[in-house]
Amino acid sequence: MDNVLVTIQNLSVVYTLKAGLSGLFKKRKGRTVIAVNDLSLSLEKGEILSLVGESGSGKTTTGRALLRLIKEEVKGTIRFEGKDVFSLSKQELKGFRKKAQMIFQDPYQALNPRNTVSRIVGESLEIHHPDFSWEKKQAMIAEALEWCGLKPVERYWNRYPHELSGGQRQRVAIAGALILKPQLVVADEPVSMLDASVRLDILSLLNGLKEEIGVTCLFITHDLALAWLISNRIAVMFAGTLVELGSAGLIAEGALHPYSKALIAAQPSATSSKERKRVIQVERKEDPAAVVFCPYYRRCMQATERCGKELPPLSEINPNHFVRCFNCRPNS
Repeated sequence: MDNVLVTIQNLSVVYTLKAGLSGLFKKRKGRTVIAVNDLSLSLEKGEILSLVGESGSGKTTTGRALLRLIKEEVKGTIRFEGKDVFSLSKQELKGFRKKAQMIFQDPYQALNPRNTVSRIVGESLEIHHPDFSWEKKQAMIAEALEWCGLKPVERYWNRYPHELSGGQRQRVAIAGALILKPQLVVADEPVSMLDASVRLDILSLLNGLKEEIGVTCLFITHDLALAWLISNRIAVMFAGTLVELGSAGLIAEGALHPYSKALIAAQPSATSSKERKRVIQVERKEDPAAVVFCPYYRRCMQATERCGKELPPLSEINPNHFVRCFNCRPNS
């Protein structure tokens, strides 16, 4: 446990949708949506853990809950260095913010267009270290820019976001997140808005920073190929539920859950002329009387009657390889 930085236990997040008018002015009743359902996960110090899944699977909600950035109904516990994040006092929360930062998906929206690069990167110093001299702040800003490959620093210091490329903007956002040398970074789809030619540079940057300053990273993505490139471990989510967890190599070579296999089959292959076997999915209605059932039941070709009536536990199928499925068997 000494090597564990974050422990998430039985996390559930519920969004309440307000009543209102929908298409053609039909009245929509208020309802609740379970964005994250009983999630348990841990992050070890210095590792990159990728949270993978389609849109709406609960990845971003998990990341924002970890940093206490949501106001929705939250159940369960998230412990950072042994302390419950949701029980922190105002002063303790400010200290937590220094140690845990977020890199947002859209570098075009994340940066204040009215501020220069140096002011954007140094903004957190004004909040957390107002007592630092201007010379010290300048040195820290320059160091963060150099970490992120924005050299020479003088070339970028007084530039505005609109004068930068997408990749340069994301590097500025990363520099702003890392200037306080946090222990944890949540990177929410940090390369999805960038050109393919720039993505590898940013991934290489994140991986290098992990080695250089020992930052722990929760990398949120819908792209399994990116997760394989950068991760130590991969956690696959579907409909707010963790369905598979293992090392990047295990998931890449021996994914067992039907949803993980579907994600892999959807990935384009640049190295093989042989087409991947298409994973067939179905549309199945669940039993209205069933309160809890496998979240993938409606799409799964392997589903049995039991899957429509019970939620499978997350079981260790192979060493350090966990799968939530009644019908998965260990790799031979």
